[in-house]
Amino acid sequence: MCENSSTPEITEPGAQRELHLPPEILGHIFERVRAECERTSKPLHWMAVSHVSGYWRAIALGWPALWTSLTPTVAKKGLLGVFLERSGSMPLSIDIGNISPWVYETTLATQNHRIQTLTCNVRSQVVTLLDRPAPCLLNLQLRGQDDMFSVSETRILYSLLSSAPSMQNLELYCFSPKSFPWTIPFNSMRKLTLEGVGSAPPSSYTFSDVIEALSEMEALEYLCLEIDLPLHDRDVSYEVVRSPRLQVVRLTGRGDQFIVLWSLLEHHPICAIKLNITCSTFDIDNFRVAWTRYIALSDLESLVLISIDMSFRGEIRFTLISDDERFDMDTAFYMRIEWDSEVVNDAPLTALFTSMVPIENVEIISLSSRNDMDFPIEEFFAKLATRATNVKTLDLNDFNETLSALAFRILGGSNHDAPPMPRLERLELCSIVVDRNLLCETLYRRREAGMTLEEIRIHHCRMLDDDSDGAWEEFRKELMWSDCVGTIYL
Repeated sequence: MCENSSTPEITEPGAQRELHLPPEILGHIFERVRAECERTSKPLHWMAVSHVSGYWRAIALGWPALWTSLTPTVAKKGLLGVFLERSGSMPLSIDIGNISPWVYETTLATQNHRIQTLTCNVRSQVVTLLDRPAPCLLNLQLRGQDDMFSVSETRILYSLLSSAPSMQNLELYCFSPKSFPWTIPFNSMRKLTLEGVGSAPPSSYTFSDVIEALSEMEALEYLCLEIDLPLHDRDVSYEVVRSPRLQVVRLTGRGDQFIVLWSLLEHHPICAIKLNITCSTFDIDNFRVAWTRYIALSDLESLVLISIDMSFRGEIRFTLISDDERFDMDTAFYMRIEWDSEVVNDAPLTALFTSMVPIENVEIISLSSRNDMDFPIEEFFAKLATRATNVKTLDLNDFNETLSALAFRILGGSNHDAPPMPRLERLELCSIVVDRNLLCETLYRRREAGMTLEEIRIHHCRMLDDDSDGAWEEFRKELMWSDCVGTIYL
């Protein structure tokens, strides 16, 4: 099909005039076909499509942009030399996968000057082959296969990145964070992913270097850091990182400095946040600043679901999901913060979060907890229920006898106050202890206040005193006859 690397002359098509299109149009059509073939894991199928006639074949062979994508399939078929020749001086997109280092060294090492995209699963010895300038490099994805890289290899990668100031998309996995040249401005960076190795904080750069580097990336859209960040200086007032296009933030690591970094990010109103942070202790004021900025910047008018997991002391998880068509699960807000419960009280963080979220717009609330939290859970739940005026679905998970009784009492209101959550339609109970009499009393009170539930779903729950199948069935019939609920699912 392409054994001969010479380009035939383009001749006019004969009888099949419908196949005759200008070379510029056919060339772009073939590029689209190639992109679709690569997307569907048929990387070379486009060659058969473009060779259906001598005219098409001649255009395909003489269209350099078609031959710029070098993949493992191309290498395995021995076509790297052919592709390099036919691509002329066009920028190259190279995915060498797990090709042996000698293939890259003998065939591609001389092409660093025109590599635009490079994807590689590397062993440490491959890094030494990158010790050449790559001024056209825009997209780089390297996934290390060794636990650690030597000082010389880190220097080589640092040098490569330093020679590519126009970098737009960078993904480094299993590399030392010292491989990234924080002091070099990457003004064109759109996507930055750094997932490092090692547990010791790096000493070759500072927290200020990170903030200053991110401040230079005004076009940044995606930020993922799973590295050891240097400690921040509590006496320094850092500048806000203004990234108006930033729509995805992923921060994972140990230390209060991750919360400080989050507090300094000024992002797009539609921004997915995922935080997974472990701290021995942290400053609640830093969290307050971060959370205040997020609420102020974010478009939360269409917020529909809040999930709060307080199942363990020293750990809390929040999830916010919007029903807006611009959002999906990947653009939700998710935060898991873990701390030393002997040092940090659980109460302030939870109270601060729930007091600032616009719960009034939420339609679904999911709560998971146990009674070993070291803060006034009754006050927390009461305030949450009072503010949740538009909630239609309440999901309670892993509540023990004490917490479930507390929740039922609050949902039933009191002799002086009407029950909260006036629009509540569905109650879902999962893995909780149910006090039958108390739950019935709660539902009676809501019925008398004109707040009859449409349905209750009960899964894997245990009934207090009598947990037999007969007791559950009797309970179901009692509620159905009392018109306290439309449907019960056991």
